This record gives sequence, C-alpha cells and structure tokens, in this order.
Amino acid sequence: MALRTSFVTTLALRALYASAVQLKQSERTDLLPDVQNDTVDELIYTRRCARGYQCGVLGEMVQPPIRVSCPQGDMYFAHDALYIPSKKGRSLVYCSIPKVATSYMFFVMAELKMETQHGPRNSGYLKVHEVVGNTGTEGTDEQREDLCNAYSFLIIRNPWDRIVSGYIDKVASKRLMSKPPNFAGFMKRIQRANSSELNHHFRPASLLCSTTGERAQKYHKVIKLEGNIQGNLEYVFHNEFGLPRGQVRQVLEAGISGGASHNTSTSGYVSAAWEKSGLERTSFYFGQSDPHIVEEIFEDDIAFGNYKFVGKNKKLLK
Repeated sequence: MALRTSFVTTLALRALYASAVQLKQSERTDLLPDVQNDTVDELIYTRRCARGYQCGVLGEMVQPPIRVSCPQGDMYFAHDALYIPSKKGRSLVYCSIPKVATSYMFFVMAELKMETQHGPRNSGYLKVHEVVGNTGTEGTDEQREDLCNAYSFLIIRNPWDRIVSGYIDKVASKRLMSKPPNFAGFMKRIQRANSSELNHHFRPASLLCSTTGERAQKYHKVIKLEGNIQGNLEYVFHNEFGLPRGQVRQVLEAGISGGASHNTSTSGYVSAAWEKSGLERTSFYFGQSDPHIVEEIFEDDIAFGNYKFVGKNKKLLK
C-alpha cells in the first residue's frame, strides 16, 4: 500500500511540474510554480541540487555563540566567525554573511595573502570554534589572548535586498533545488520554517553572527554594504591588520573592477518581466510577495541595521 501511495504521489508531482518553465540564463523566474503543499516541499527542497551539497531551503541548526574568558572579562564570539591572525598588526575576527559581499571579501583576502590554511572561501580560514572549541577553553593561552584582542567586524545588508539576491542566485538558478518555486512560493516556504534551521544563504545575520541577545558578540566595526565599503575595509586591513595602504587599495579596487562582487542583477537568472517593469529589483519581486514576511523573519537584522523597505523606481536611479 505504501509503495502504491508513493507511486501515485510521484505521478501527481510529475504532472504538476510537466509544464513548469525550465530555467536557463535570461529565462523568466516569474513563471515558476508556486509551492504550497508540504509533500511537494519535502521533495523539492531536500533533493539533490546542482551544487551537490547544502541543498534546499533548510540547513543545519544554528550553533550558539562561544564564551571566552578574556582579561577584560567574558567575551562572546559567533561560532563560525573567521579568525585571521596578523604578524604586523591586530588579528581579525570576520563574520561572513552569505549574499553580503562574500565573493568580494574572499577575493580580496586571498589577494592579500590572508588565508591561514588550504581551502576555498571560508574553509581557507580557522573558525573561532576551531581555535578555542565550543567551550571557549581549548587552544593555547596565546591563541585565546590574541582572539580576545582581535578586531572584529562584519558586513550587513538590507534584508529585503539580501533575500531577493539569495533567491535569484541560489534558487532560481537551480543551485539549491532542481525544481525551484517562484518568489512568492519561496517566501511562503521560508516563512513556515524555523529561522535557526534555514539554509545559511537565507538565515538571519543575527543568528549567523550572534548580533543580538544577552550573548551577542560586540563588533568593533559594522559595515553596511550600501555605504562606503571600500573605505571601511581599507581601514580594517591597513589601520588594524597592518597591511600597506597602497597594496590594500589596489586589491580593493581590483575586486570591484574585476567583477569579484558577484552582481546577481546581471547573472542571467533574472525575470524578463522585471527588466521591462521599470522597477528596482527588490521592489519588483516583493510586488509578488508580502514584504512584511521579511519583518517576521529578519526582525533582529532590521533593527540591528536600522533598515526599512523602500520601493524605488529603477529609472530614478540612473
């Protein structure tokens, strides 16, 4: 009986998606199907995907911040924040947030020879929990002291812009699921999920980087993606980390001019309807979904960055 039910369900799902638009570059993401059925959710969001790992909208549970006993008192650090020791200046603790200039940051840090071990992107650096353990008591006394004195920073982004960017780059592109829903269906799905179980591409920064609560990490610098990101990073890498100013400026500019910023607005996985709408991208996509959903999921991120949703006309931005 179970096999028969499974077979019937499979046939029904195949029929449901027989007419679905197959995404390619420049095809219309607004014609993708909505997703409301939980059985469909389970099959769509957890199956294999193009990238081969961390598929779907859900991921591993968020890890709590780590308490470290420092000379200046107990300090909390985001579990997966990157620890980057310096030989000439102050060591860094950088908490990376997916879809917030991470491609640019990892290009810049690699060009500046800041990697501490072999591996792409995050894996090229030690994480805080790998240095002091989950209890904050492991590692050497020197490592813990250096961590306590490190300069910590993160880059944040308007949550409405971030979730649209994540949808286009990771969902509509089929990188995280083989049969992606349209934007409205995607937003309904993440609204039903526990925020702490969302895939890290869609997980609130407050959970990834421990920015709120009694055990929040206190960052020395909070950089807004919408602000002067190059000037702020120049300060971090030169004034704090100790690299030559000229070298830092050259690499930061190369990352922008060379396309390391990974601009999803020109990645090909965009809606033809958006291109004709005259609307800024985020405003267009939230014309299909309720922007208040973001307020529910990213409440702490909105408060932390003092962000708000503002619709804009693309033509006025030129």
